Amino acid sequence: ASDVYKRQLLEDRCALVDQALAAGAMGSVAYHLRRGDILDTAPWKHTVWPSKVEPDEYYEAHLRQNPDITAIIFSDSQASIDRLQRQFPHLKAISDIAPLDGLDPVQRDFLELYAMSRVDQIIAPTLSAYSTAAARISGRQRMRFGDILSDDNLADANAHAVDRLLHRPESYTSGSDMAHAYSGFAVHLA
Repeated sequence: ASDVYKRQLLEDRCALVDQALAAGAMGSVAYHLRRGDILDTAPWKHTVWPSKVEPDEYYEAHLRQNPDITAIIFSDSQASIDRLQRQFPHLKAISDIAPLDGLDPVQRDFLELYAMSRVDQIIAPTLSAYSTAAARISGRQRMRFGDILSDDNLADANAHAVDRLLHRPESYTSGSDMAHAYSGFAVHLA
């Protein structure tokens, strides 16, 4: 495809992102849910990265508090996206907003970075260069769940995470996913 066609295709997809965000009267949030690069590929999958992986229950707590907000999730783990979307139908992936067909990997990365930089609030793990770049582009501060959830909400999310770990191990995408959860919540098991 010609450079002009590629540029126009990307501009059209960015316009779809802008339309989706403009339609949300209650504001917008982007969640960066890191999983695949840490949990699914060697050598990372056998190492615990607690500052790169936040528990799903934190995303759930924030989504429950904000049912009317335009919420977009960015993740390389489709299984994690699917699980959260089943619980929160208003949660959108980038492919729900703008078709990804016809985009090469660089264009897709640009579209996701563009979309994340256009929301009102970016929520991501402590160590996330991707969301940090989006925040810098937007001029906004990237937030962590510890910044936006109350102590009571965090305690409740932690209790849900422990319950899931003990009673629904099949809900994790992999053994590595469950190991990360355990490393984060072992202190709450006592």
